[in-house]
Amino acid sequence: MNDSLDDATAQNHRLQVLAQRAISIGIDCKIVVRAGLVAEQILAYLHEQKIDRVIMGAQSPGPVGKLLVGSVAEAVLRNANVPVCIVGRNVVEGTCRNPVTRKILCDVSKEEVRNVVAKFGAKLAAEHNASLILQQIIPAQEHAAILSGLTIHQIEAELPTLVPAKLRRRRQLRLRMS
Repeated sequence: MNDSLDDATAQNHRLQVLAQRAISIGIDCKIVVRAGLVAEQILAYLHEQKIDRVIMGAQSPGPVGKLLVGSVAEAVLRNANVPVCIVGRNVVEGTCRNPVTRKILCDVSKEEVRNVVAKFGAKLAAEHNASLILQQIIPAQEHAAILSGLTIHQIEAELPTLVPAKLRRRRQLRLRMS
C-alpha cells in the first residue's frame, strides 16, 4: 500500500514539473489524474470537457504489437470525435519548440475517411498559411483494382476535388502519389 502511495506521489511530482514548464511559457495547464481503463478514461474526459484535439504517445511494442497499433491509441483514434495526434518516440523534442507549420502531409489513401482528412488538412493549412500535400498510397497488391484503367496522373488530377473549393483557391496544393 505504501509503495503505491509513493508511486502516485512520484507521478504527481513528474506531472507538476511538466505543468510548470508549460505555465512558465504562458500556457494554461492543469493536471488530471483518473483511475480506470486508459482509452475509456481519455474518451470520457474528451466528451465531458469538450476537448478540441487529443495528443497522445504511442510506442512500437515489437513485431506482434505492430499489428495491433497499440490498443489504447487505436481505441481513441476510432472513437474520438476530434482530431487525434499520435506522437512516437522518434519525435525530436525541439520540433515542438518551433510552432511554425510549413508543410502538412495528408494521407488520403483510406477511402472511408479521405474526405474528412483532406478537409481537415486543408483547414489546418489555411490557418497556418502552410502548403498541403495530399498523398495517396497505392499498395502493390491493389494497383490493378485502384487504377482500373486510369493513370496515376488522372488520379492525381482528381485529388484536389477532396479539398473544399473555397480552400482550394486559398492554398497552393502539392499532390503526390506513391
